[in-house]
Amino acid sequence: MKSKSKENSRKVLKQILSGRITKEQAAERLEREKPFDLHAALFEFCEGDPDIMRSFFPDRYPIQP
Repeated sequence: MKSKSKENSRKVLKQILSGRITKEQAAERLEREKPFDLHAALFEFCEGDPDIMRSFFPDRYPIQP
């Protein structure tokens, strides 16, 4: 990701996590600001915390028994 894209990604991610916007609103906004990889930005932002990652990508991060 380019640094401007990375900066925009982090800003939007913080808005999602703080509850100011929904994931759907973020997707619409970020669709206009390509390229964006929510998975990569979220993983970097939360340092791979499985609980946070699971809330966004339940199919990629199933609950381990």
